[in-house]
Amino acid sequence: MNTKLTAIVSQYRKILYTDGIVTKEELIEMLKADEEINLTSEEHYERLAEKILFKIIDKIDRERNPEKLSIAERNERRMRLYKKELSDYEIAKIEKTAITTIWHWRNKLELKPNPSKQQRKYIKDSIKRLELYSQGYSDIEIAEKSKTSLTSVREWRKVNNLLANKKDDPKKSINQIKKERRMKMLESGIKPREIAESEGVNIKSIYEWIRRNRENA
Repeated sequence: MNTKLTAIVSQYRKILYTDGIVTKEELIEMLKADEEINLTSEEHYERLAEKILFKIIDKIDRERNPEKLSIAERNERRMRLYKKELSDYEIAKIEKTAITTIWHWRNKLELKPNPSKQQRKYIKDSIKRLELYSQGYSDIEIAEKSKTSLTSVREWRKVNNLLANKKDDPKKSINQIKKERRMKMLESGIKPREIAESEGVNIKSIYEWIRRNRENA
């Protein structure tokens, strides 16, 4: 993490410590709206939000009772983390305890397990792919727009018993389709910032892409 981003993270921790904890989803939206933060993917924003929240929650709990939390306070903290949709592993990591401890606590209260980080990502990716599939995109287009591999998209479609929308041009790669789409937008007068928003990428990456294509022209 560079010096500038470290300073920004420190500021967010101070804000949350003073104004109160928000959900991870709310924090991610705050980070995305911050013009000083330009991360390259959704996963990077998620990691940054987790890094900020976990340390703040831990700091608040230690200040409340630096020696030992009472049973009621410990249960309150676990429930707060559970409601933030953290998995057993994530709660155990924050509490510095065994996963089985959290598992027993949750089952005693008859709470359903929250999906793990990997499961949440899979669910999110599946929803994104299904949205693109329902719009009629081909496998290679879905792979390009969802920033994943063509193989994983085809496997996902087969698992869900979905037929291919249309046949992909075997002569075209994901990068070629991306290039053609962006070139059409540029030629039609669409500005780089609008292209970046449409593509879901940082505007700097669009300017870099334009520069590279001009050099290779």
